[in-house]
Amino acid sequence: LRLSSGINAEYEYNFGCRTIQSVLIYHKMDFYTLIPRTLLGVFYPAFASLRAVLLESPESSVSWMKYWVVLGVFPVIELLLDLVLNSLPYSFPIYLVIKCLFLVWCMAPIDMNGSDVIFNNVLFPSLKNIMNR
Repeated sequence: LRLSSGINAEYEYNFGCRTIQSVLIYHKMDFYTLIPRTLLGVFYPAFASLRAVLLESPESSVSWMKYWVVLGVFPVIELLLDLVLNSLPYSFPIYLVIKCLFLVWCMAPIDMNGSDVIFNNVLFPSLKNIMNR
């Protein structure tokens, strides 16, 4: 079969090893970043949101509400991007780092943090158009 298809056995072996290695690196990296991503992306924002509500801070509460809306939409975008990211070799560890940086940008205590930018410029206008129909 190899002779008729023209595929080199060594090439098949190397390709298989690289594929298995990529999967193992991703799962290992995913496991090591699971706790920091959960603490960073869910636990801290939940604590800060609760604090904003208990302190009756409307501005802070709205800011955290925007964060949760963006975080709720993020898995849908991530699912669509997964088709592209899976085709790139060795992109998984880089992606996890970029995801953590994205979460930090979304909750950064600056005027134009990620949640404000994404919510005000993308999500709110889109949802407003849908609601007005």
